[in-house]
Amino acid sequence: PTLAAMIKDELGYKYHWALADYLQRSARHIASATDVEQAYAVGKAAVEFALAGKTSIMVSIERKKTRKYG
Repeated sequence: PTLAAMIKDELGYKYHWALADYLQRSARHIASATDVEQAYAVGKAAVEFALAGKTSIMVSIERKKTRKYG
């Protein structure tokens, strides 16, 4: 809240701040195997794009329409 107060005091902006709980930031222990696999795949693709010099790209997953997910 100190940074938020500085912004309000110096610039006059309204603000709202929230503190992310550790569980929210590191809940891998409750992630499914599919979540972990997809997160790894997206991260790997992002690194590969960066190493290839490609920037301004947001890696995403497009779900195919199937009956079963995962």
